[in-house]
Amino acid sequence: MGTGTAFEESGQERALRGSVGLPEDKTSFVGREREVDRIKRLLADARLLTLTGPGGIGKTRLAIEGARRSSRRFVGGIYFVELAGLRDPELLLATIGGAFGIGELDGASAIEALGERLGSSETLFVLDNFEHLLNARQAVSDLLAASPTLRVAVTSRTPLHLAGEQEYAVAPLELADPERPTTLNELGAIESVALFVERTRAVRPDFAVTESSVQAIAAICRRLDGLPLAIELAAARTKVLSVEALLHRLENRLPALALGPADAPERQRTVQATINWSYELLGSAERWTFARLGVFVGGFSLGAATEVLLATAERPAVDVLEPLSHLVDQSLLHVDHEVNGEPRFRMLEPIREFATDRLSGAEVEAMRDHHLAYFVRFAETEQARERGPDQGAWIRRLAADRDNVRAALSRALERHDGELLLRLAGALDRRFWLASGDLDLAENRRWLDAGLAMGAAAPARVRAIALQRLASTHALPSARIFSVLEEGLAEYTRAGDEAGMMEVLSALGSMGIYGGDLATADEHLHSGLALARRIDARPEQLVELLVSLGLLGYRRREDGLGRPQFEEALAVARQAGDALGMAIALGHLGRLALTEGDTARARATLAENVEVARTIGDMEQLGIALCGLASARIASSELDLARPLILEAAHTTRRLNWWYQVRVLDAVAEWLFGAGAVDEAVASLSAADRTRPDTEMNWDPDRVATRNGLVERARKVMHRSAFEAAWGRGQTSSLAAVLERGLTSMEATVARADVKVAPTARGRRDLSPRELEVVALVADGRSDGEIAAELYISKKTASAHVAHIKNKLGVESRVEIAMAAIRLGIAEPLSVERG
Repeated sequence: MGTGTAFEESGQERALRGSVGLPEDKTSFVGREREVDRIKRLLADARLLTLTGPGGIGKTRLAIEGARRSSRRFVGGIYFVELAGLRDPELLLATIGGAFGIGELDGASAIEALGERLGSSETLFVLDNFEHLLNARQAVSDLLAASPTLRVAVTSRTPLHLAGEQEYAVAPLELADPERPTTLNELGAIESVALFVERTRAVRPDFAVTESSVQAIAAICRRLDGLPLAIELAAARTKVLSVEALLHRLENRLPALALGPADAPERQRTVQATINWSYELLGSAERWTFARLGVFVGGFSLGAATEVLLATAERPAVDVLEPLSHLVDQSLLHVDHEVNGEPRFRMLEPIREFATDRLSGAEVEAMRDHHLAYFVRFAETEQARERGPDQGAWIRRLAADRDNVRAALSRALERHDGELLLRLAGALDRRFWLASGDLDLAENRRWLDAGLAMGAAAPARVRAIALQRLASTHALPSARIFSVLEEGLAEYTRAGDEAGMMEVLSALGSMGIYGGDLATADEHLHSGLALARRIDARPEQLVELLVSLGLLGYRRREDGLGRPQFEEALAVARQAGDALGMAIALGHLGRLALTEGDTARARATLAENVEVARTIGDMEQLGIALCGLASARIASSELDLARPLILEAAHTTRRLNWWYQVRVLDAVAEWLFGAGAVDEAVASLSAADRTRPDTEMNWDPDRVATRNGLVERARKVMHRSAFEAAWGRGQTSSLAAVLERGLTSMEATVARADVKVAPTARGRRDLSPRELEVVALVADGRSDGEIAAELYISKKTASAHVAHIKNKLGVESRVEIAMAAIRLGIAEPLSVERG
């Protein structure tokens, strides 16, 4: 196989691996091969596949395995969306859209924006635990209608009852024949028995199956109706019981413990009974703890469990660690993962529901209130660490409790407690929401708007903080941002909070710069700076002011172009350990050096910017930093070093809002232009220009100037018809499609700076060795498909080479390429005999 094929295949495999967003398996997948094959076929045939069945039957695991084994089909990616912690059906589209960073581009709806972002590649969404969101099922139908290449797999206890839905009822695991003894040779072939043995060996590595015990195992699985959850819970008991003793307990106790609803399927009642059986084996302290831990959604830390349980009046001195350990041993609770070295615990959803059912209605309400109070305190405490030395750890710690935060916000909303809703929503930085998947910050805005509407009587400072947060959720200047900030300034003034006043003045100044009102920006920023000096503002507050003052100086083309302010901001941030402040200041200093033509300083500064952005886990900062460093590398003719930076930026920002996609497109266009692939560069420039809002001229005028400069250079080196064709492609294709094509072209292009062919007397265009091969084959009359076969490359790559060659040679047809090949000495004129 040629090197071209190997490169393409490895690149495709990398793309597939990077786009399959399925949860990592913590245990092996046992049995169900026929079911997985059936699901693969259904995913190929049906647009909407719903896996139905009771809790604990294994719907989620089966859906994940079927999707994983279908990954080659879905070149657009597979996206797993966990819905168990989502309680508001109105947030369904926002949660799904978070996978793509849908913003408010051109006023398009979320459905339309998702449809455009999905493009023409087959993509699969796996929506897990849908049964409590049936009121939102029309959104799934609308989404499928908007994107013909999308397929959706849903796990739910009930079907969605939508047109075109293919229901697949998940059956229990295969059971041993009760009419004849089970042999040791059948262990691996009987799914339920194989699962029990595998999970038993996980807790008892020395467990050996004998001729006598295999009969008990088969009977246990039959007794549990082959339900995976019930089998796994029972297997956990083999740490202290033999399988024979376990069977005896099940046969004697389980019938009396079937606590499911009378009209529920028998298997569902059996799962409930199995969980209840484990519950009955707990001591009183463990039962008390277990029931109350059901208030947590999506897991919890030991500290959170301790505080919430201690807040109850019943047991003020409860010892949490010991009962937690027992619950883990009983498989009613499992250690999910660690965040910053601290373990987190989680209940499977059916178990969590069972736990909550052990409480009375009044007890549930009380626990939800304790839960809300804890997360308000938690968020407000963490707020002080937003700009601390380890901001990456801070984001991870907060984002781990995303579902709990949502549950707490929902509780405050239910109680019509505007103050608590505002306190919690206002304590959460936009980076928390970005890390939680709210990539266009629509959910963030929703909670803040709800709190402000409900909390008119809340303390002025609480409202001011929320207003300040609301302003930061918008990507571009608008009349509403200024109105929100001015209201926030009035609230801070009413509260007598000078530090808050200073922060809002800084924000107003920054927005004034981006909005083009430099005089008003100057007034706000200098008022804020005077206040900051007087009250000895916190370092991160001073950094924000200094950066904005530097940007103001740059926009005004003052002496130093803002460098003194940027450098002071960087020094303050370094001393305080404010990594975000360092990233922002470094980015401005690097771009300033690039503007001044000092590429060496730009490369060094922007390289540090990238490393700092990585440490804080901020996708927005990292994406912009990578693009900035790529521009510096391109300016230094280091195209091979710039290419991986742009590819990483595309991967990092692929789920953010459209503005970041445009920035990556600009970087792609710069690279392609530098590599000689001018036609693809023009398409990228065209799409970026089409997508920009009216305010972008003020938002980033230097970026627009760079873009316009490249457009003018392209006009000078391309034939008019070729330029118009490339420009038209960028105007009519979706942003995602143009970006994907540009990235593909980048990977297929050999940069001119890397390999050059000396111009001959008959030609003045540089062609790479691969392009010389393609030119010779075109001159020989080969089609793109034949060229691909000859050179062991894809037809798409062959076509890209031909398009690049046309631009480099200044021709418009394959005939002209052949004629140019003769001029360049690449091909010989046709002889009479050949003619």
